[in-house]
Amino acid sequence: MLITLYFKKSNYLVLAMKVPPKEEFSIREIRPRFNQDVNYTFIELKAMLDKELSQPGAPVVGSVDRDYASLKVPQKDEHYWSPQLSVTFETFDDVTHIRGFYGPKASVWTMLMFFYAIIGFATIFVSIKGLTHRMLKEDSTIMWLVPILILGLLSIYAIGYFGKKKGYDQIVIIHNFFEKAIGESF
Repeated sequence: MLITLYFKKSNYLVLAMKVPPKEEFSIREIRPRFNQDVNYTFIELKAMLDKELSQPGAPVVGSVDRDYASLKVPQKDEHYWSPQLSVTFETFDDVTHIRGFYGPKASVWTMLMFFYAIIGFATIFVSIKGLTHRMLKEDSTIMWLVPILILGLLSIYAIGYFGKKKGYDQIVIIHNFFEKAIGESF
């Protein structure tokens, strides 16, 4: 299934490359990933990416260092849930293994993990305290907090999931840019 995506760049429309169908990225993954072996060295891949990144009107900005690349949409197009592509390169002989994953900005991801940790520890603490009281045949009404805390965890997951859906169009732009830059399809 091929879809054509148009987006406004300055005062003219730019035709983006093919758009992967939404099924290509797992529904449950908040941070979609891909792996691929290519017949290029890291130096060649770096040159290809640097060439595309330096093109005027490129839909993506980023940097390529040592064995790592980071690509994201320009700051003027960013919103809170804007994704970024983090790519690592491992070269063995003339074959390079590329690992990439899409995720929110580090600050957004850190915030989500912070809330996961706080609510997760609270769930464990309340469960232990409630079960201890129950075993001692004391009042264990604190156990009613466990389902509420679990709903909190599910809510955070849902927030991350819908944030990914909000940034999906930008994932497509970054993905197509990366594929075009290195001449491989993932």
